[in-house]
Amino acid sequence: MAVGVVFFYDYFMFLMVMVLGSFYFMTDYSWTGMFIFSDSFMGVIMAVLGIFSIVLVFLVEESVALVYLSQILVYFCVLFFYSSNFIMLYIFYELCMFPILVMILGYGSQVEKVGAGYYLLLYTVLCSFPFLFIILNMGLLFSSAYSSLFVSWEVVIFLSLCFLVKFPVYFLHLWLPKAHVEAPTVASMILAGLLLKLGCVGFVRVLDSVSYYQSYLMFLLSFLGMLLCSLSCAFQSDVKSLAAYSSVVHMGLYLVMVMSFSSVAKSSGFLVLLSHGFSSMLLFFLIGMFYHYSGTRLIYYFSGLMSSLSFYAYGIMLVMMSNTGVPPFWSFFGEFLAVGSLVFGFVLSFVIVLVYLFVSFYYSIYFIKLSMSGQGYFNTKFYTMGYGLVLIFMVFNVFWLGLF
Repeated sequence: MAVGVVFFYDYFMFLMVMVLGSFYFMTDYSWTGMFIFSDSFMGVIMAVLGIFSIVLVFLVEESVALVYLSQILVYFCVLFFYSSNFIMLYIFYELCMFPILVMILGYGSQVEKVGAGYYLLLYTVLCSFPFLFIILNMGLLFSSAYSSLFVSWEVVIFLSLCFLVKFPVYFLHLWLPKAHVEAPTVASMILAGLLLKLGCVGFVRVLDSVSYYQSYLMFLLSFLGMLLCSLSCAFQSDVKSLAAYSSVVHMGLYLVMVMSFSSVAKSSGFLVLLSHGFSSMLLFFLIGMFYHYSGTRLIYYFSGLMSSLSFYAYGIMLVMMSNTGVPPFWSFFGEFLAVGSLVFGFVLSFVIVLVYLFVSFYYSIYFIKLSMSGQGYFNTKFYTMGYGLVLIFMVFNVFWLGLF
């Protein structure tokens, strides 16, 4: 019903979906089949996640410019998921940077947004140009993005670097907290829920070139990133920074599961990826709502939400539980299968993942305990903010797959 409302009132969104649908149906009958096609179940689900994010943006955002920028960004992301060769993969990957950059620089509320824009642009350009140089030098411009590449490990690193910066893997993640903190709420939702998935999908495309021996470097980076970012979450005072570092942690867990070369781990990694998309969008939505109402993002002021904003407190408790990965939320099944597959493969990695889960539970439970106890700072009810229907809609989507 919500999708029908968007299509009825927003002709631009309807036009984009029609164009994408035309590409899909012309796959086997025209030249577009060389460039765009529906490759896998993962691409289809990521496209559905993009449409879902547009519905949420339409429901909560009042700025027409931000709505259109969000639509353009989601459109480029969906076309990236459907790209079939390296040149289209690179074009749509780079085009996704410009809408989010305009959102940060044009609609950020603080002067630090300029620095965040520089970080985003610098990391993207420096890590993407080697990818373009390699596909040009090796004649891979119009080659299929699914073919196996028999290249040296140095070339594999530079090909992967383009997408690892959007994971983001640890040591390449510095742009993400800055971008999240300075971006408006809508940009943060799409950045965490959809834009980070570009790096995940792109990295899987070039994964055939990585041998078992070469994967130890990725294991080290992902494990180190999970532990250090989990510890960083425990010491954050800005709740938006906490959510940003939490995204780095989840992407590190996904990288571990992908690099384990286990079919069970890869399938569970897809569940983690999808559950993170829904829960992170809701988390940034709730944080942005609190910031617009109170003017602060300090965790200290979330104390006592149950006594003043009880409906909001229940909502943020549910999404933090989903973000942590506890039953019955569907993120639990992904992490449970991941830990189970690591037991039979790598004992040391199993221990490291358990440490990560312990630290993750710590800062999540601390935040939930803080919001459920203490004296509240606000004397209003959540429904006066006008987002009750949206919250119910989003919380339902966080855990419905875990129940059924």
